[in-house]
Amino acid sequence: MPQCPDPDCKEDVDVLSEHICNVICGVCGKKLKTPRGRDQHSHDKHDVICGVCGKKFKTPRGRDQHSHDKHDTERNPLYIGRKRRRKRRSRRSRNQTPYNTMDVICHICGKKLKTPGGKNRHFIDKHATERNTKSLNFEYPSDSILRESHGFNVNTYIAAHLQPNEEFHRPYNKDIDALATTLKQELPFSVKEVVKGGSLGKGTGVVDNADADLVVFLNNFKSQAKFQRQLPECLTELQSFLETKYKSGGKIRGITRTPHAVQFEFRSESNGEWHDVDLLPAFDIVGAIGKVAVYNKISDASKRDREFYSAALTKLQIEHVKDMPTKVKDLIRLIKNWKNTDLKALGVAPPASYAMELVTINSWEAMDSRVDFDMRKGFFQVLKQLCDSNDNLEIIDPANPYNNVASRYKEWPRLGKAAKMAMDQPLFRDIHHSDSSWR
Repeated sequence: MPQCPDPDCKEDVDVLSEHICNVICGVCGKKLKTPRGRDQHSHDKHDVICGVCGKKFKTPRGRDQHSHDKHDTERNPLYIGRKRRRKRRSRRSRNQTPYNTMDVICHICGKKLKTPGGKNRHFIDKHATERNTKSLNFEYPSDSILRESHGFNVNTYIAAHLQPNEEFHRPYNKDIDALATTLKQELPFSVKEVVKGGSLGKGTGVVDNADADLVVFLNNFKSQAKFQRQLPECLTELQSFLETKYKSGGKIRGITRTPHAVQFEFRSESNGEWHDVDLLPAFDIVGAIGKVAVYNKISDASKRDREFYSAALTKLQIEHVKDMPTKVKDLIRLIKNWKNTDLKALGVAPPASYAMELVTINSWEAMDSRVDFDMRKGFFQVLKQLCDSNDNLEIIDPANPYNNVASRYKEWPRLGKAAKMAMDQPLFRDIHHSDSSWR
């Protein structure tokens, strides 16, 4: 057990630093709570002076070290073995995986950066603003409906150029139905049903440009978790089936895979035209536990896991759009035609069709859902809503309140500029920007 270093004190102490002799100022006798407090008091109130030679010091520690080195006195035991803490410089652990070279090269300009964080800052500083403010081709094409005068009959244009006619619609529907039947009967899975989605299933297709989603509900799964685990295997089986069954006959081409679907082009036997088809396996969780329970599960799921519920909610998406009045569907076709032709001519990548369908429906419902609206003014009002688009735009899926349909599209600011330009075209020359009328 250590003894108090004070020659006048004969006590043995357990904790030397807490002994009363070490917390009394040696000059004025003031009691302090801690040795550090005593040293600070001595520094603030009294000169720190060597008792042998009278040299002044900034701290008691410095004085004691001087006395020990120059006068061969014993150091204060409080300071023996105490080292200053040094700030450790943050550095990457040797055991950590080194940065991938691809992680620190800008994918736009090819500049090499030292860290992924540096690459991100470089992108924000140099390219993000440039991307959003990139100039448009500030002139709509001469064949655009927007270049027509304000007396132009938009309804006649839709009927003549946008609505799928029976010559196109019936054979294409028949071909897709035949494909769905084949999938149900011949896939190496137990298939509950095949649901036809996309613009073809919703009734919003534009002539010569009607995409189809075929959602294959499988009986092989009893839970959503099992479906997620086995989805990659299902996609592999679907791709193999399509390549074996159709590719050699020239009916299918361009087969690719995404994390949730097999995509390909399908040739219509009736007219030989090629159409985009997405084939999505799904587990009918809505039929198993009900819509409310599904929403509760989505609420508790991670952002990544939520994506696996989209295909299962296809029926609800189809019902929401398919139940719209014919005139609203024609307005949707007009907006789709604008995004597929005019936006591309301006150099803006078009967003997903479902996003445009929801924007159009939301605008119409905000107008009290009247069906006696003027088509040209309805077109103007939807463009007006789009002109305020930005990177923070939210378009909530009515079939899935946890799905922001706008989140994956990255050109909303440029689309907003294109919509604002459209509002100034000859077709709307007699409509003021502040006008909110649909009639």
